[in-house]
Formats: sequence, C-alpha cells, structure tokens
Amino acid sequence: MPITNYHQNVESFLSTAALFQNNLQVFQYLQKHPGTPREGLPGVVAWYVNSMDPVVAAWTAAGHTDVLALMPREEVRRNTELYLQLQIIGDTYTNRVLPVLSRCSSYVSRTNDPTTLSPSEINEEVSCISELVRMQQLCGIYLWQLSEEQPDFGPGPSETQLRMLNSDQSLSELSKEYPKAFKMTQHRLEQILGNSSPSTLDKSPADQEERKH
Repeated sequence: MPITNYHQNVESFLSTAALFQNNLQVFQYLQKHPGTPREGLPGVVAWYVNSMDPVVAAWTAAGHTDVLALMPREEVRRNTELYLQLQIIGDTYTNRVLPVLSRCSSYVSRTNDPTTLSPSEINEEVSCISELVRMQQLCGIYLWQLSEEQPDFGPGPSETQLRMLNSDQSLSELSKEYPKAFKMTQHRLEQILGNSSPSTLDKSPADQEERKH
C-alpha cells in the first residue's frame, strides 16, 4: 500500500509541478508585456489540487495496540522510519504547498481572466507562484530522497525534473563558470567548517548524482 501511495504522490508531484511552472511563465510574460490579450498569452493559467496523502493511519493505529510488540524489532524500526518519511511528504504538501497555492489562486473568486489583473496584482502573482514552485520542489526532494533510501519503491522524480523547478546552479556548476568568485566562497566556507569541502555541503540531487560518476 505505501508503494502504491508513493507512486501516486510522484505522479501528483510531477503534474502539479508542470502546472505551476506553466502558470509562472504565463504571469511572467504578463509582467513583461502588460496589456497582452488573453489569446496572446504563451499558455493558459489553470489551478487544480492533487492530493498527496501518505497512508500512515494504519501504522499509527498499530502503535496504540500490541501489534508492534509481536513484530521483529528491526522490522518495526524500518517501518517506523518509512512511515515517518511518508508523513513528512504529506505534511510538507499540506502545510507548505497548499496554503501558498490558496493565496496564488485566490483571484479566481473575482475573475478567471489573468489579463484583467492590475500590474501590482500580477507582480504579486509572480512572487506568490515563485514561492509555490519552491515549496513544490521541496516536496519533490523528499520524494527523491525516499526513492534513494527505499529502492523497492521505484523511481522518484528525476534529477532533471527537480532542476527544472529551480533556476539555481549547483556548486559544481558555479565552480566551473565562476572559478574566481567560487574560490572566495570556498575560502569563507573552509574558515567556518575547517577542512570540509563545499561539495559536501551541496546535497542537491544533481551534485550527488555527479559524484557517483
């Protein structure tokens, strides 16, 4: 059941991530080209909510009975860690993504035409959806981490899919593109962390994948 639920969560993440990115690009276009008619926009704005609800009720209920006492201790530990990870994913979506999504889509109670929003409202939408994309990426990172730690669950969001949600460059990319500035940052980090390398600080899927090869 948790594996099926995980696959549904990954599918939900990918579909909503694509939608949020689309909406952000449309509003960024409106921001740069005010007065553009709806038919001239580079896409349509749409909002919908997918659930990302981990199946933790059964395990939580088991914790209040004698069932766990009958299970091997190692199995209890593994399952507890697994359900905790699933709970973190669900809580992140419920407590961090959905509230921002509600704010970003609140204008639809007045109009479903984004071109009727004022310039200040469009600016607010760009800021709001940018935050929404960041929160959605956080969910994706948790899904990715779970797939790394639980291979039986199958693939999570790919490195490429996660990076599409974030314009930030990894430390390895920055070191190649801006070597002089990177060395200054490296020096500051080493002053604080001693001999720790900046590469050990970047826990992004991109850098972890790069270190495998």
